[in-house]
Amino acid sequence: MAANKAAVDHLLASLQRDLNSCTDADRSLRRRAFDSLRKRLLDAPDAPDEATLTDALPALFPTLLRGFTDGVEKVREKSAELVNDLLARSADPASLLPSLMPALKATVGVVPVEEPSEEIRLGLVNLAKTAIVAAGERAEPFAEEVAAIVHASMRDQFHEVKKASCALAEALVAALLHPKEGHPSPSAIVTLARHAPKMINAALPDLGHRHSQVRHACLNCVDALFDFVSPGDVADALAPGVRQLCWDRTPAVRAAFHVALARWISVPRGMNSPGGVRGGGLVEGSAGGTDREDVDDMLVDSPPDLPEGCGLPHARSLLPFLLSGVADEVEANGVNALA
Repeated sequence: MAANKAAVDHLLASLQRDLNSCTDADRSLRRRAFDSLRKRLLDAPDAPDEATLTDALPALFPTLLRGFTDGVEKVREKSAELVNDLLARSADPASLLPSLMPALKATVGVVPVEEPSEEIRLGLVNLAKTAIVAAGERAEPFAEEVAAIVHASMRDQFHEVKKASCALAEALVAALLHPKEGHPSPSAIVTLARHAPKMINAALPDLGHRHSQVRHACLNCVDALFDFVSPGDVADALAPGVRQLCWDRTPAVRAAFHVALARWISVPRGMNSPGGVRGGGLVEGSAGGTDREDVDDMLVDSPPDLPEGCGLPHARSLLPFLLSGVADEVEANGVNALA
């Protein structure tokens, strides 16, 4: 039930001075404004109840989000932390995405990312994931922003940001493919097919990253998005990208690769793993303009020499990688690959 309009109006009016100070020329005044807003909205004994706060936040967020690009690092930090905590307190977090996701895209979804602080960049990518998880299936209209953030942040030199970017892509897939009620909508599948290529292409280069945890995170990201890749594009783009994992120096990464390969090979033509939902293709530059007819075309895209009616179209490209795992220097890995 919506909060009393009079209570929301009173709250907004009482915060107006602090809201104005968020963009004041005086940096110390801006910093104090965010401290004051935190106290009044979250920490004070007379802080608004959940219903009033939820109804007020859509009007508050546009001003609070300006702090993401403030010239003072401490202000940017306080802004991101306050937005994160307010999002967690809202009873309707999806209503905040129309202002939040474009602000995040403008900050960590452009190349090059201009935010100099590693910790703030990490916090903003994690904030995007929190927002997508909280919104669930209602995050679908913001898949473009997510893809842009993943694409830009995978280029970050900070390895934790790379891992967070992979987790963000996985969160989007989970949110759209596993709604709280019922089955994923056809539009959700089309949306994932449209934006998955951009995210996969961003993750593939870091399968050779020096940190094993980054390589493992990238593998998980590719695995989550694999169901939207056509057989032809597996052969042309994805298989060459994942090939280096055959000789990854970390046994756990190789083991995870063997598990992923077994799943990928078993994906039949025109179907994806989660519930048999139809997927799309990994086509460079297909991040925009894909409609449902395009997705159907991608489903039947196969290597020219693939036999007609082949039930496991990815086997030709990926089975050699799995067979190489049989000879893994770790006996358990070899046994699992053979199984």
